Amino acid sequence: MIPRNLKILDQVHAEALSRDIPADDVERWLGLTRPCALLTQEGDGPVVGVVRGPVMLPADAKDPDYPLIATIDCAAVPADVTDLPLPTDGQLLLFGWPEEHGWGEVRYVPAGVAVEEREQYPPGFPPDEPENAEVYAELPQGDLHLTVDISLPSVPTVPGPPWSAPQPRNPQFEALTRVWRDVLTDVPDGMFSYGGTQRRC
Repeated sequence: MIPRNLKILDQVHAEALSRDIPADDVERWLGLTRPCALLTQEGDGPVVGVVRGPVMLPADAKDPDYPLIATIDCAAVPADVTDLPLPTDGQLLLFGWPEEHGWGEVRYVPAGVAVEEREQYPPGFPPDEPENAEVYAELPQGDLHLTVDISLPSVPTVPGPPWSAPQPRNPQFEALTRVWRDVLTDVPDGMFSYGGTQRRC
């Protein structure tokens, strides 16, 4: 783990203990941390993708049902920054619509495959409708920068969908979550320092 992340974990550990959270709960909770790639438009790390941009797909691929949110260059994402089984090259195209119960899809285009540009706006999401225009304005085109980060698994505060397994709840979860957020808010390139505009994977 990189020094930045070790420092964050040390700060979370010390702060949690100072708030009288039992040491066993702190250790168990911090043991759930995992590496992640924090992708932001505001960051100063290496560029690994772009928000929106042209929709480039193979000729035989069907048109997407949702607008393109981001394209990620898999070769630009170092293998050890996340434990997700990401491809080592090619591009991941993320399509969707940001709403409470929104849907979307991910398309993988291998490196070297011939692609052609598609319509930027699917039929159901025209940019001239005021509601759609507002969403598009909140997702301005621009580079995605990488910060090698750490994250914790989410434990829902409400029951999940019927197909999800029950989530065990740590009795100290709320207190530990507050510590995590308080510490990460003060990290200049942390997940809570960009006003909610970060894209993570």
